[in-house]
Order: sequence, then structure tokens, then C-alpha cells
Amino acid sequence: MSSWKHVMALGAALAVGGLATPAFAQDTTGTLEQGGTTDSEKIRFANDAVAEIDETVSYLSSMYESAKSKEDPALVSCVYKKYNATVSLQGVVASSSATMQEAMAAGEDGRADLEFRKIGVALTKAQQFKAEADACSGEQGVAPGVTEIEVTNDGLGDGSDTEEIESGNEGIGDEPPGSSPFE
Repeated sequence: MSSWKHVMALGAALAVGGLATPAFAQDTTGTLEQGGTTDSEKIRFANDAVAEIDETVSYLSSMYESAKSKEDPALVSCVYKKYNATVSLQGVVASSSATMQEAMAAGEDGRADLEFRKIGVALTKAQQFKAEADACSGEQGVAPGVTEIEVTNDGLGDGSDTEEIESGNEGIGDEPPGSSPFE
């Protein structure tokens, strides 16, 4: 076979095998589309998040000092855990905000979106920790996983509500028939 026939045969094989089809770039950022959030909105959100977490840290710090003065070890421990976790989140938000702005300036939209999402998650967790600290001190809400029920004797009558409840198995028999081979 002549060399041009080899080239034609190879070209035909590649075309039939699908290797000559155009390649599409894969999205490596993990997102399909960010839904229209502009860079200025992201920066404004990040700045608001930094301010809110700073306020939360200040609030939890004063709550921790108040708990220490009450000399309640359980309250001190609970509030301190929430305070400590929120301080960590404060660092995450500050770092992610700066990294997001650097990524925007460099045109790295995927990286900027990642940092933007980190800020949102950290802000949500900080709000959760504040609510949990309030629950520890009894200020607001209740502690996660704890349900309080107050029971009163109103409307129960004279105590004649202790009669037996029917099981719904009347007429079936007292004992099931023997089915064990060991009887």
C-alpha cells in the first residue's frame, strides 16, 4: 500500500472510531453556573459576613465572661466551646474573603466561587453556634437534642383512667399452637 493510502486508511479509522470528534472541556470547578451573583455582591456579602462574625465573637466573649462569673462549670464549658469554634470560623471567613478577592482580580472564577461558598457555610455555622450558646445559658431556644415537656394534672379527673386497654386480639386464643420441633 502506498503511503497516501495508509494516511487515508488511518484517517477513516479515526473518523469511524470517534476520535476525530471535537472535544469538550470539562468543568473542573464543580459548579454548573453561579446563578447571577456579581463580584460586587460577593464582596459585599463577604464584608457583611466578616462584620457579623466579629459581632458574634464579641457577643460570645462577653457571654463567656458572664458564665465564668456565675461559676457554673457546665455553662462555662458549653459557652467556651461555641466561642472557640466561632473564633476559628472568624479566621476562615477573613482568609476566604481575602482569597476570594484575589481570585476575582486574577480572573479565577472557580476559585472565587469556592471561597464565596466557604464564607456562606462559615457564616451559617457561626449563627448556629451563637444560637447554641444562647441555649446553653437559657437565654433563647433549647439545647439541641433536648425536649422539655411540662405535665400537669388538669382534666385527668379522679384517677379512674387506669382501666385496661384492649389489645384487639379477642377471640384468637390464649396461646399459639405448638410449632417447635423440640416440644
